[in-house]
Amino acid sequence: MSKHKFQLSITQWQEIHALPDCWPLGKLREVLALLEFDDPTADDEVPDVVNMLLEDMGPRLATEVVLEAVFDKQMSPGVRQNIAEDLQEDEPWSQHAVVAQQSGIFTAVVLLHRAMPKYFGRPDAICFDLKLQTSAPEAKAWLTDQIDPALLVRLLAQGMAPQTTLNRLYEDELAGDSFPSAKDILWQVSKTGADHYSVISSGHWVGTLEDCADWSASAAVDKPVKR
Repeated sequence: MSKHKFQLSITQWQEIHALPDCWPLGKLREVLALLEFDDPTADDEVPDVVNMLLEDMGPRLATEVVLEAVFDKQMSPGVRQNIAEDLQEDEPWSQHAVVAQQSGIFTAVVLLHRAMPKYFGRPDAICFDLKLQTSAPEAKAWLTDQIDPALLVRLLAQGMAPQTTLNRLYEDELAGDSFPSAKDILWQVSKTGADHYSVISSGHWVGTLEDCADWSASAAVDKPVKR
């Protein structure tokens, strides 16, 4: 299986403190339902009411409710109870063992920080604009709106030093043909132009790319890359 070369460059880099539309009105009303708050609430008052009720509960109980709103049955009540205090630590999403739940932990901290900034630090993630180009026709076919996250993570990793977290923890997956966690490492990816992507992830995974303006990378694209 042959490899093709890509040229990557980061054209914009910023720290963000919430994922786009992570707590829409409907989701906040789900929190009110979990809190058994039945009083009619005007739409513009919902955020303040949620913040007030969570603050009244205290950080531990509020955390369990918010985690239930985020994960529902994907996280058991026992796990929610066990990790409730962890969310008061610095960047708890990066320490959470289940990579598939890290973006959800981040989202939970967004709301908890709004309600109780005294107990929960302001969360931060990285959003960057990536220019991604290749001259190989076979490789260009992969640069679609639904770009394979495994391919993209492999290309990003080649812009990082070997000792970075991503390269150390996923050495086998980066070199092999199966990378199921790639879709969870990249929290959001959207194509914003002919050869540009907007990428959101944790600084835990991509933070070292801030110092890497551009680089070349290679990856096999002859057949679908297993995720």
